[in-house]
Amino acid sequence: MVMPSRATFYCLFERMEAGRHTTGSARPRRSLADQPDGVFGVPADNSRLTSP
Repeated sequence: MVMPSRATFYCLFERMEAGRHTTGSARPRRSLADQPDGVFGVPADNSRLTSP
C-alpha cells in the first residue's frame, strides 16, 4: 500500500473525521449517542399510530 504525503493524509483525515468527533475526548461522542432519534414528543415510527 502506497501512503500519500503527510499533507494529503491529514487533508483526507480531516474530511473523514469532520463532525464525527473521532479523535479527542469521548464526552462529545457519548452526548451525541444519548440524544433521541426524533423530535421530543413525536414517535420516530409513525406506523404504530395507525390502527389495522
